[in-house]
Amino acid sequence: MKKLSNGKDTGNTSSYSHEVRTTVNDLKRVCGTPTFKEPPEKVSIGWEMETEDGEVFTIYDWKEYSKPAARFPNRKVNFHIGARDEKSSLKAQEELLKALQS
Repeated sequence: MKKLSNGKDTGNTSSYSHEVRTTVNDLKRVCGTPTFKEPPEKVSIGWEMETEDGEVFTIYDWKEYSKPAARFPNRKVNFHIGARDEKSSLKAQEELLKALQS
């Protein structure tokens, strides 16, 4: 798993019901600085990444209205994974979980 390469974009990604329950601080540890410059509606923070085999994906909090993850970095929330297909979404989830455990 790595940050999104130059020239690649995460357009046309969507949720396939794969999530990871973690904190913003833990995601910053494994993914670096959040990369959503202007988060989409209903999202307060997110990252654009790619799997080891180059499939693009996003990680984002969705509808965390009461306590947005961006403002409460140590609070565990469900982060959604957006990808172009279900297989890529599952692969991203597996790589992210592995990185979070190390």
